Amino acid sequence: MAWGRTRRALGCAKAMEGEQVQRQHRVIMVSDFFYPNFGGVENHIYQLSQCLINLGLKVVVVTHAYGNCTGVRYLTNGLKVYYLPRLPFYQQATFPTLLGWARLLRAICVREGATLLHGHQAFSTMALEACINARSLGLKVVFTDHSLFGFADPGSIVLNKVLKAVLSDVHAVICVSHTSKENTVLRACLPPATVSVIPNAVDASQFQPNLSAAWPSDPVRDEIVLIVLCRLVYRKGVDLLSLVLPEVCNRHANVRVIVGGDGPKRQLLEKIISDHGLEDRVALEGPVPHERARDFMVRGHVFVNASLTEAFCMALVEAAAAGLVVVSTAVGGVPEVLPPDMVELAEPSAEGLLEAIERALLRVPYQKPAKQHERVRQMYDWNDVARRTVHVYNTVAASTRDDGLPARLHRYAAAGRWVGAFFGAVAVLSHLLMAFLDRWQPRHLIDIAPDWPNRACGAVDARPKTLPEQITKTDNVLRHIPRSLGTGVRNVGAHASEQSDMNRVAFTCVMTAVASPALMVEMPAGKAATATSGKRSNFGHMAEVRAESQARNKDEVLAEMEIQIAGRDGYPGIAAGDGTTAAGQVAAATSSGKGYLVGDGVARGFGEVLGIGGTARNSEQRKGK
Repeated sequence: MAWGRTRRALGCAKAMEGEQVQRQHRVIMVSDFFYPNFGGVENHIYQLSQCLINLGLKVVVVTHAYGNCTGVRYLTNGLKVYYLPRLPFYQQATFPTLLGWARLLRAICVREGATLLHGHQAFSTMALEACINARSLGLKVVFTDHSLFGFADPGSIVLNKVLKAVLSDVHAVICVSHTSKENTVLRACLPPATVSVIPNAVDASQFQPNLSAAWPSDPVRDEIVLIVLCRLVYRKGVDLLSLVLPEVCNRHANVRVIVGGDGPKRQLLEKIISDHGLEDRVALEGPVPHERARDFMVRGHVFVNASLTEAFCMALVEAAAAGLVVVSTAVGGVPEVLPPDMVELAEPSAEGLLEAIERALLRVPYQKPAKQHERVRQMYDWNDVARRTVHVYNTVAASTRDDGLPARLHRYAAAGRWVGAFFGAVAVLSHLLMAFLDRWQPRHLIDIAPDWPNRACGAVDARPKTLPEQITKTDNVLRHIPRSLGTGVRNVGAHASEQSDMNRVAFTCVMTAVASPALMVEMPAGKAATATSGKRSNFGHMAEVRAESQARNKDEVLAEMEIQIAGRDGYPGIAAGDGTTAAGQVAAATSSGKGYLVGDGVARGFGEVLGIGGTARNSEQRKGK
């Protein structure tokens, strides 16, 4: 079959690249919240994954589909993302099914050779369900909680019971602040020794201050701009802002306000602006993609955060790195984020926030953006976060805890009489389902996905390739591509090899898109694929090639493929967390409506390409407009 010949061709190409290395950990990150959705959890997962890849780990992200963003996609540095067909029903959290996608999770874990599953966010149903099913697969499980929750309202009571049961069977829990740790320990009744604190970080190189802009020297006469950037929801204190902004504008004629973000509370701000005649003083700019957050922030001088609850506010660190004077309500883990001389803290009330803003206005003339940026750069580093996370992984991997089914049921029983009985029954069903799948679909029949080349593991030769060497390597690979695929595919690789500045990773991007059976099993006629590098990638110029292959039999489909290698003019992607040059992106996906994983565990179909390069899109793009 054509599929078998294509698979053997890729095997030959991989053999020339060297044997697949043994990774220290193979991690499956699971959460309902990931790009193209925008938020702190999404950014945390992306940046942490990038730095873990740089440390030599294999990382795969599993989330639900976002509009047209479906199937299997590759982001910067070969970060593989599975966008599964799950239905979101509330704030991007999917509808709970307990065992509904257990077979998909098993197939992904087997294909990727997973050794550990890492769930993120307490109200992510995908993360909580994955923790239960991963335990039935025999995987080690780590969970990170990113938020604070109460204890009295009905929603918090139910969620805390679920969290208590699920976390009773995981191997380690990570929180992003000490306040978050106290909250999680109390809600889930966990031993404090099993909970680690690893804060978020920021890539300071992406938030350079605008040193060429004129900085106010007189807090009374010079114009000062307040910046607000958040989701416009109740939890972010938009109601508090609606009380404070009119009074700030009334007291200070030289102050303007720019608000970025969208949400259900936007109508409240629009009404306040209209009622007080502030159309020329307060501007609502709508959604701001993360790649434009820095440009948005440096338009102002004071950053205002009015959140009513925060475990760790990454926006504060980003604003401080951009050189702004920071004002925030002193809630949750916010006091732990920045030193006192870098932030004006306020009580979560209108009077407290107004006083903090007025103190910040007086500080503006004495602000030194460059010096503050350097301090933030030294305080927060995603590489340090990744190293501390790997330490947790190592501790979990060395654990000798009894993980048999009876021991699991005993731990669930400690969560409560009824909740323990319910989740114990779910664990038994999950265990039986995995045992049935092991007989019905044995693991050795599931194709193993090839690893993306990784310099940290020695899988990629860091030595730059000269043009003759690159062409020679290209010819060696193309010789092993089956002739039945047609000359078009060969022309794609040959044209790619002629790019004098394309290194080995770039070449791998092209050839993966051309020949990888895991990505292109079946390609309908007329479909187009795009491999787009990030703005920090080392692709130097644009090349457009077209490959045409004719089907030799019914197993080979007539295909038309267009590959664009975009360099400086490509879509601006987010660089890896350490600020190093991105290796480039290849994006390929299974076609929507064709399913994801079938009996043999292979991704079927070919779909549209995700050209975001690890960035968030605005709401119109997410809705497919």
